[in-house]
Amino acid sequence: KGGVRVLFTICSGYSKFPKQVYIYNPVSDTLVSSGETGTVISGLIVHDLDEDGAQDIIGCAGASGHIPDSLNMPYSDYTAWIMAFDSSLQMMFEPVGFPGFGSKLQMKAIQIKGIPHFVVLMNQSGAGNQPSQLMIYNTQGQSVRKLVIDHPSNASNQLWVKHHRKRDDAIFLISDKGRVEQYTTTLELVRELNLGDEYNQLIDVFDLNGDGREEM
Repeated sequence: KGGVRVLFTICSGYSKFPKQVYIYNPVSDTLVSSGETGTVISGLIVHDLDEDGAQDIIGCAGASGHIPDSLNMPYSDYTAWIMAFDSSLQMMFEPVGFPGFGSKLQMKAIQIKGIPHFVVLMNQSGAGNQPSQLMIYNTQGQSVRKLVIDHPSNASNQLWVKHHRKRDDAIFLISDKGRVEQYTTTLELVRELNLGDEYNQLIDVFDLNGDGREEM
């Protein structure tokens, strides 16, 4: 409400802090900021998570390892975090952390039986060499289910969601080796396609033929 607003995050410098999310209203010339954090909050998605008619914001942060816990800044970037903010940039739940240098998260909003959730892909590219995990969370920040992916974790793995109006959304995982996997919202693998190693770059998604459905 209130016309156009600009949502952005500032993440200057490697060890510069605090890092925050902002909403700027050019009509009233007002600026609202989130609380201070020690991590870069990226991949911002605007979505009504609690179905109150106002747009909420979800974002995720990778463990880049520039600001240690010893500096007493909340949400150090030695941990990867799931975060959600309401339209006033107040946290909707206590952020969920995934410790370990090199952890990287991707998040997408999804619908399960008409109820908002979000799906999270966790990649660990650090020394631990942990496998990727695909996870479903509700809008209170509670884990609903998770799945360990059976191929190596890589920061290039991509997460994409196909939204449907009359049934649950479909989840797609795209690996850096050109492997595409489709999952249900119960994280059941239902389809896979191997495009080959030559398809190892970022894959884009848009409506190619103007039929209202996105192609990949």
